[in-house]
Amino acid sequence: MRKTVVILIPVYNSERTLKVCVDSLLAQDYPHIKEIIFMDNLSTDATPSILKSYGKKITVKRLSGLVPEMYNKIIPGIDSDCIAFTDGDVIADRSWISNLVKGFNMPEIKATAGYCGTVESSNVLQQAIGEELEDRFRHFSTFIGRAPTMNLCVDTEVMKRLMYDSTLRVAYDTDFGMRLNEAGFLMRYVPDAVIYHDHRASWKAYYRQQNTYAKYAPLVYMKHFGQTAGDSISMSTMMFQPMAYGLCVFFLLLSLFHWVFLLPIIMFGGIIGLTYYHDYKRLDSKIPGSVFYRMFLTRAVAWTFGLPIGTYILWKNKNMLSLNRLKRGEKKNGKGTNKA
Repeated sequence: MRKTVVILIPVYNSERTLKVCVDSLLAQDYPHIKEIIFMDNLSTDATPSILKSYGKKITVKRLSGLVPEMYNKIIPGIDSDCIAFTDGDVIADRSWISNLVKGFNMPEIKATAGYCGTVESSNVLQQAIGEELEDRFRHFSTFIGRAPTMNLCVDTEVMKRLMYDSTLRVAYDTDFGMRLNEAGFLMRYVPDAVIYHDHRASWKAYYRQQNTYAKYAPLVYMKHFGQTAGDSISMSTMMFQPMAYGLCVFFLLLSLFHWVFLLPIIMFGGIIGLTYYHDYKRLDSKIPGSVFYRMFLTRAVAWTFGLPIGTYILWKNKNMLSLNRLKRGEKKNGKGTNKA
């Protein structure tokens, strides 16, 4: 299938992973790649000089703002058949683009997404993150509701029509996938289209990532409430654990008034422990269970504290939307009626 492709990559202070990323993209075996565009979000490390060293082999745009804002500045000017998205901390398999393009084998398919592996030089936390993520990718169905922009390819015409929600700091790819499905289009999962991702390397970075996801999750999922149950990436235990932790915190506060409220904490704590054990045994990993338990705990705590903030962000956005609608209604209804 002959489709022209432009690859779009946002980067910020990516000097540690950038060179292998660029090299892997330049080594693609697909002959119809029109351009490789790096969007540099005003990096302050060696990222600009590394990109400059490749000369005319790549295109570099110096931009600022949230990632979806940068995407939306560049996308209108792209004239290829498809746009492939990935990140600056990724190593792409040589046939990554070729396999993504092969996935467009039906008129209804307007996006394809591939498998996300883990770079070989990872530390134990990155390996644990990778093993769990790869397990979820191995269980994807042929058609999925969303996919991360580290391994995504979209029909350019549809991309220009839908664009990304530039108000979202994260989860704009989730929102895009859900809007794609709501528009009547399909996203095909292509497991042979492989990239290797350099996951968060420290517990602090992993906590901050998950906490940020939690802050924007209520806003995104309330926009697409009907699709929440069909999420193709998140597991049911990932949704349950933060709620269980929240209940534990609630009953812990109540226990200050009476010891009997310690009993629900013990019950929910036991259930959480069982879900950890179930998730770890499913992975059949050689990594010590203590690493996975700490990872599950870090993620659950990050979401427990992030979701209340996310609920406030949702409430604030809904109030702003209602106020804007009210103002528009007042202006419309007030035209020509103010007569002295």
